[in-house]
Amino acid sequence: MVKAVTARFRARIEKLMGTQLRARDLSFLDQPLPLSELELLKKFTEMDTATLNKAGVGAAQDLVSATLAELGFNIKTVSGEGRFSHLIIAERPGRRAGRFVSLVTHTDTVLGNDQEFNLDLERGRALGSGVIDNKGGVVVGLSALRRFIKAYPNTEYSLRWICSPNEEMGSIGFTDIFRELGQDTVVGFGLEPALDNGSIIHQRRGNRWYDITVEGREAHAGRSYGDHGNAAHDLAAKIYQLSQLTNYKKHLSVNVGHVSGGKDRHNIICGAATAKIDVRFPCMDTRDYLHKRIERILQQPSDLNISGKHAISTRFEIVDDCPPFSLTRRSKRLARMYAALVSQLENRKIYSQPAGGAGDVNYLSTPTNFILDGMGPVGGEMHTTREFLHVDTLATRSKALAGFLHHLQTANLD
Repeated sequence: MVKAVTARFRARIEKLMGTQLRARDLSFLDQPLPLSELELLKKFTEMDTATLNKAGVGAAQDLVSATLAELGFNIKTVSGEGRFSHLIIAERPGRRAGRFVSLVTHTDTVLGNDQEFNLDLERGRALGSGVIDNKGGVVVGLSALRRFIKAYPNTEYSLRWICSPNEEMGSIGFTDIFRELGQDTVVGFGLEPALDNGSIIHQRRGNRWYDITVEGREAHAGRSYGDHGNAAHDLAAKIYQLSQLTNYKKHLSVNVGHVSGGKDRHNIICGAATAKIDVRFPCMDTRDYLHKRIERILQQPSDLNISGKHAISTRFEIVDDCPPFSLTRRSKRLARMYAALVSQLENRKIYSQPAGGAGDVNYLSTPTNFILDGMGPVGGEMHTTREFLHVDTLATRSKALAGFLHHLQTANLD
């Protein structure tokens, strides 16, 4: 339910916005765009950009690049694995050439064009594959930049746009680049969707992905009286121990995403098994603590009563290591100001909140910069054929981002 803005809360909004932001002339936000947010969203959503549709994602990336080039950005593309399209890194220098406000997004989607773009006028929704994750975020970012740069072409801080072609598969091949780009990023904005209640995101957990391989010794199930090493039994015992590390009160979770093993036969004892483990944590100290516990569990010898007489070996590989970004005093102040600006534009109560998932903007996080995410529009049912976006939030979130980019140019970010 949308919370109406009372006079008391409106006064709080004014206070949270701060004297600088309140005093600014934000009339430039109402200047018309050559292509409305809704028209641009329709253009993107009509493209089939499932991650492995290289041509479709490439067409969307080219449309992004063309728009940014028109706004004075220098476009650099980076190729990764052959099955994916290219990464975009677009930069527009400001007076402080080595200090960037970075916007992070992606054009790929989980589904192809399973659902055509259409409007539900009664409920004020746009529907279509990827409409909220993350084509709406791309539209918000591009429209915000167009509004801001048209009004204020000479910026203090440099601007950077990072657009992944394969975020929905973990931005394979590009995460080290994101980490490098974080080093000269002063503020990082993730253009992922806002939370379902409209809140922006001031904190995200980090995650690590572990690939675990257990190797034992196959045998005939009927004839073996322990003369085997049952990899599946050993893996199951280890998975149970790993699951005990989950502690939701401390924002720790360990989950199995996939398990496989054996020869697809009932009567062959499993000789090898694998598992994919997802680990989530709120800070780096917790990550290191969890890793030690995980290592200890995986290195434990197998239970011979369960797994057989033969030794079983276990090895693991960390295939993704995404850092968290945490709420700091400075980011809290910025998050409150931004939420207050959105509240004013949408005439309802908007807050900033933590979120459990990780995103590409996490990789830009450093001890000296600050990160906000959920700067995209509001919607829901991501990764399904029911995906939708609240149309009115396309313009309000775009205007909020443009107004805040204007504010940051004279804010003390160091």
